[in-house]
Amino acid sequence: MKYSELKSHLNDAVNGGEFAAAYFLTGEDEYLLHEAKRLFGEVLDAGFKDMNFSKTSDVGEAIETLYTFPVFDARRVCVLEKDVLSEDETAKLKTYLESPAAEAILVADVGESAKLFKGKNIESVSCAPLSDEELRDFVREQFAAPPAVSAETSAVEELITRTQGSLARIVGEVKKLKAYAPDGVTRADVTQMVASDIEYQTYILSEAVANRDAQKALSVTDAILKNGIPERVLLSAIYERYRRMLHISLNKGMSNEQLAKIFGFKKPGQVYFLRKSADNYSQVRLKAIVDHLHSLQYEIVSGERSESSALYDAVLTLLTIQ
Repeated sequence: MKYSELKSHLNDAVNGGEFAAAYFLTGEDEYLLHEAKRLFGEVLDAGFKDMNFSKTSDVGEAIETLYTFPVFDARRVCVLEKDVLSEDETAKLKTYLESPAAEAILVADVGESAKLFKGKNIESVSCAPLSDEELRDFVREQFAAPPAVSAETSAVEELITRTQGSLARIVGEVKKLKAYAPDGVTRADVTQMVASDIEYQTYILSEAVANRDAQKALSVTDAILKNGIPERVLLSAIYERYRRMLHISLNKGMSNEQLAKIFGFKKPGQVYFLRKSADNYSQVRLKAIVDHLHSLQYEIVSGERSESSALYDAVLTLLTIQ
């Protein structure tokens, strides 16, 4: 099931339905993984939750906990967190799941090892990055949660772009926006209240370059520098963004998850905006841009030109490269 279906599934189970013996969390969105585990804690009696909800990275300890009768409650929950399971650990868990404790729920966050577990008592919960429409729905749900505040469609889109789709940041920003504009949030409110980080700023800059909008590209560059970002840091960020865009363009068959691992990203959702930008460029143009930016960085290090000269050379040349 998808993460979006989990809450209703658990509500149904609490109200007379059935829990699976084990739920294996898949996907790499850290916010969704965290929230999924939190939801399992809510199926327990709040007064005795501390005694019936536990986390461990030890498979043996998890199994022992699961076989322990819950304290003043109908069930207990044990969360197993481990990057990958060994063959021995996998075998132990499979043995447990052949005869699981009736009063226990295993929640397993074990990375790729989740694929090894299937059966009638096992559910898979996808915590993969949300699709475009799911992301919009998520934002709307945040605005609709008490105290509900309306938000323009353009405000929702601007918030997603400025946060680069980070769910954790979206949750925090929505709370601020509700307090700032309780009568309704506009795109202007988002622009005013949601701070721009360098990822967002270089995204806007690359979009201006893609459209060959020199005036906007230069104004964005000036705005970034006024925010206190050093010229060398900005040039490095631009180079890194285009280097990654070129890699994406040359490897169109790779998934966001695979690319995220290569780039060292914690969240595959970060790849989405890079892929979106890369689609606006040809591979030839991206290769020429990356080569030019690399040369400029070398010229700075070797003392052949100043950081300011190299930065504005980069922006102006990016606009003209075919």
